[in-house]
Amino acid sequence: MSEMRRAFVWSSEAWFNEGATLPCVMFGMYDRNGSTDGEMAMRWYDIGHRLVPRLEVFDNAWGALAGFGDVLEKMSEVDDQDIQPSQFVAMLRSLGFDDITEYENPNEPPF
Repeated sequence: MSEMRRAFVWSSEAWFNEGATLPCVMFGMYDRNGSTDGEMAMRWYDIGHRLVPRLEVFDNAWGALAGFGDVLEKMSEVDDQDIQPSQFVAMLRSLGFDDITEYENPNEPPF
């Protein structure tokens, strides 16, 4: 079994998600092949002309969520501040998460 690491995918900024209407950052435990063992989403919703973050967790990721107390602690410091995706990504980076976002299409020629 591959070693798991804490990582995130800024899916709304990935090449495969061009035209995404609302921001999303997926984060959790990933192996080197990109498989996950517990993944969550921070999605932003337009509420009253404000982009507001919302944490979403499927029922197979409760154990992973329990291991992210440091993320929840950092989020408590910005409670009700409507942090934006770039701020959340910076927070994850500061906590040692790896950015595994595919920003460029690996199948496109470089010119």
